[in-house]
Amino acid sequence: MATEQYLAHLAWDSSLGEAQKIEILNEGSLAYFGYCATNCKGTNDKRWIIKRMTDDGAMQSYTFANGEKHKFTCVWDERANYDYKLTPYANAE
Repeated sequence: MATEQYLAHLAWDSSLGEAQKIEILNEGSLAYFGYCATNCKGTNDKRWIIKRMTDDGAMQSYTFANGEKHKFTCVWDERANYDYKLTPYANAE
C-alpha cells in the first residue's frame, strides 16, 4: 500500500497544483486529494475538485468526483458520496 510520504508526493497535480486537503484511509489503499478554487470559503463550499486514489497493492487508480477534473463543482465535506470516474485527457481522441 502507498505510504503517507508517497501520497504527499501525489498531492501535486500538473494542472491543479498542490492539494489543499489530503485524507488517507485504509492504510494508504484509499486517499482523497482536494483542490479548492481561489475564492473557496471552506470545506463545505461547492468550489472543489476532488481526486481519489485507490491502491490494491498491484495497481493505483486515479479518478475524479463526478468525472470533473477541470470544474470546481464539488464539496470537500461530501467527498465520500460522489461518483468517481476516470477523466479522459483533453488531447485524447
